[in-house]
Amino acid sequence: MDFFKKLFKENPQPTQDITHLGRVVANKIDNLVMDVFNAHQGRLCFEPNGFIVPAVWGGQEKGELSPVQEEIYQKVAPAIDEIIERLKLKKMDESQEYAIGLMLRWILISKITHMVELRKKRRIDSLSTANESAYRLDSMDPMGTC
Repeated sequence: MDFFKKLFKENPQPTQDITHLGRVVANKIDNLVMDVFNAHQGRLCFEPNGFIVPAVWGGQEKGELSPVQEEIYQKVAPAIDEIIERLKLKKMDESQEYAIGLMLRWILISKITHMVELRKKRRIDSLSTANESAYRLDSMDPMGTC
């Protein structure tokens, strides 16, 4: 009889939502990306895609960061530290912390670059639509009489 009690023993449901931390981290990343993009989209849209990389990492091989890159880094660095802290990983050595920071930075670079490219595409699409509308107005023949 004990065998059946063990076999059909109710498994307690986890009391914690396992997706909570993932949502918190994802929201933090999304908010950071939107904050950086909204604050600097005018400049980011006119710079090459590689402009964001030193800004997220906080340095580059040659020269200093521009004021915009430095401002971006000042937002990114504490956010990455906060995310790593929220993960509450125990006994993490420097290489593990670097690997997590690397992945977070890759995500940030990818998402910011995606937003910039999307903005550029929308700007080009709106210009071509405006040109198309102007062409239609120029080529329009009047109809009817006054």
